[in-house]
Amino acid sequence: MAKRSEIIQGTEKEFLDVFNQLCYSRSSWQVWADLISAIACSLSNVTDRTPEHFEVREKEYAGCIKRLGTVEAPAKILGIIVMALENEPEQDFLGKMYMNLNLGNHWKGQFFTPYNVCKMMSLMTVGNADRQIEEQGYISICDPACGAGATLIAAANNMKSSKYNFQNHVLFVGQDVDRVVAQMCYIQLSLLGCAGYICVGNTLTNPLTGPVLFPRENEGQEMWYMPMFQSDVWQYRKIFYSLGSMCGTVTTEKTVEKEHFYMFFDFNKKEASMESKEIKSGNLCLSANKTETMKPYSSGEEKLIAEEDEMIASVKPEFKKIMQAQMDLIFKELISWTKQDPEFEKKVLLNHKSMKRCMKFCTEKAMGLREPSEQEKAAARNNNIPIMTPVGSDMLFEWIKEYYDKDDKAEVEKEKKVAAAQKKTVGKKKSEPKIKQEKKPVEKKEDAKAAGSPKNQDKFVNGQISMFDLFDDLLGVKGGQHD
Repeated sequence: MAKRSEIIQGTEKEFLDVFNQLCYSRSSWQVWADLISAIACSLSNVTDRTPEHFEVREKEYAGCIKRLGTVEAPAKILGIIVMALENEPEQDFLGKMYMNLNLGNHWKGQFFTPYNVCKMMSLMTVGNADRQIEEQGYISICDPACGAGATLIAAANNMKSSKYNFQNHVLFVGQDVDRVVAQMCYIQLSLLGCAGYICVGNTLTNPLTGPVLFPRENEGQEMWYMPMFQSDVWQYRKIFYSLGSMCGTVTTEKTVEKEHFYMFFDFNKKEASMESKEIKSGNLCLSANKTETMKPYSSGEEKLIAEEDEMIASVKPEFKKIMQAQMDLIFKELISWTKQDPEFEKKVLLNHKSMKRCMKFCTEKAMGLREPSEQEKAAARNNNIPIMTPVGSDMLFEWIKEYYDKDDKAEVEKEKKVAAAQKKTVGKKKSEPKIKQEKKPVEKKEDAKAAGSPKNQDKFVNGQISMFDLFDDLLGVKGGQHD
């Protein structure tokens, strides 16, 4: 007879019943430490795949489960915590259990602030978050003595009254000297869908350093990144922060006049295109963009302004300032060329010439400057940080001039015909009734790998992507509310 599944209610009694069953041969503190570590490691290793974290935490998880004697009890405890926070998000569940079991370290003066007090402190501290988010796209909330996370939990709940989704617009940062309670904070914030990280370390003697989006894990510290911090929204925000900080646009827009433009390599995407036949033969794959409707323009300036507006319009609001600063420099220079050189203006006004194609041309040139080392690629994959390639203004504008001097009309027309034929074929296939087809021979893995996906070949050449390719599809991140 099949065992009837038990319904978890998420009550304190359920938690204590399961917990006390594990304390038959070990102290409550030892069991608690192993339980919390096992749950924290299981949450972390879902998204944090960096070798220095993943491998260590896999071993730690295995050791905790071995000492606990069972995997069922920790799994049930996790289920109870999930249900408790689901039923009542306005609480510090683990902190309450911790104090009820008298596990607090009185030698460290450890005492968790009641949740109601944390709620009031949060309301007083955060203030007008909407205005701050409108200015920079997100805010960060830091608790340097986070404990089990009551203050940060209260802040997350207070942000629910904001018009902005806190998961996409609030970065939660905590630090605590006690590893176990820091892990408790990490668990609860992760389960509540918060984005951010918790640092284990002494705030007074070994505080967090580095940019808030790129904290440094100093000696004696241990970083725990929440799963939501790995979402596309925050990864793209980190990329654009890197671009902006290197170009001086984060601190002040005027420093952009250093005239350095940055291309970067993105190795988080599939690298099938790196081994494609086209790449090996040296024929770079240009994407067959949507057929563009050519508009009549009275001047080169008018066309360039329209092209910049079109490119910037597809960028998400929180990234606009950074991209606008670099694009303004480029287009300002080109507009001055059209006014000084009538021949250049004629080239700009040609129907087959566009800044989108120009930027792709420049990207190919930038990719030819150097080949990132395997160490750089591994660091980029593991740490979600792009590899930057600086391009001086003289070089960039030389490439732009080369593009407009290039006679590529026949090439563009050919691409349009191919794109139109593909579109026609796709439409025809959709309209045709489905028929039973004969089984095709199994494609070899090597051939499939060499072919790569069309999407990857369009957007990624040799595993690299330019900042200009981020405008359309890559930044189309949906920032919906997570349940």
